[in-house]
Amino acid sequence: MELIFNELSFRPHLRNGILLKDKFLEMLHIFGELKDKFGLERLLFPKETFTYKVSAETTFIQWVSSLTNTSDKNKILSFIRTPFSEDILENDEQAETGKYYYESPEVDINQEYCVGLSICHAKDRVAISLHSHRCWEPYLVPLKKILDENFNTRNVEVFNVCNSGTRLAEDLSQKLQYYGKLELIETDIPPENKKVKLSGDHHGNDKLKVFARKLLRSKYVKEIINNIDFSPTTVNLIKEKYADGTIDIVLYWEDAGYGMKIQTTGRNYRETEAIAEIIRKEFDK
Repeated sequence: MELIFNELSFRPHLRNGILLKDKFLEMLHIFGELKDKFGLERLLFPKETFTYKVSAETTFIQWVSSLTNTSDKNKILSFIRTPFSEDILENDEQAETGKYYYESPEVDINQEYCVGLSICHAKDRVAISLHSHRCWEPYLVPLKKILDENFNTRNVEVFNVCNSGTRLAEDLSQKLQYYGKLELIETDIPPENKKVKLSGDHHGNDKLKVFARKLLRSKYVKEIINNIDFSPTTVNLIKEKYADGTIDIVLYWEDAGYGMKIQTTGRNYRETEAIAEIIRKEFDK
């Protein structure tokens, strides 16, 4: 799944090109964080991004072309490419997105048509905004949808990212966590070649190794990493799941609660959670 750039967040125009560069690179960094954490695929920009004004006299392409740091320039330009945000629309949705507008006296925007935000609402996507003003900080951005020829409107909202991923609101974090299609990948490591690293003198290793051999048959398990502390009070096979694809497994039917940490193919918490449920259904007592 993708994030959609909110082109209105070029407003208010930042006071100089250096600050704009810093804010733009900050936004790309935030996208990178979210991509790693939630498995996002792309950041999509509107087709007309190059022509948008970033100051009273300067368009986006004029500004980015003036950057003297080639690395920064190339990084920014590498994101402005196909597919564009409009490309995810079906034919019957093109006209629908023309029914939205945004307004904010704080940044002198008065009933202005918006590309990114309208697509986000029409396609249930999440927007990402430049941190150019505090009006773009909320995780829900309000806009209006025109309902009829008499210009009756309805208030709607879209999820929005502006600040660092470490400060995401809980609702937005949940939205991103379960955003889009779940696609689990399988390991190509044969079961007999998967590594098992259990401490040689660890109590209960014989039982852990027997269970580990079963786990290694799973196409989602890559290796057994190590033992974990005894968990005699645990009552579930899956003790804990992590965004890095690791899962803590406990043989809860054993009085001592022998346990081990395994590495799966999960690339984020959502995938690891799904793999943990597959393992539970296949291997739980």
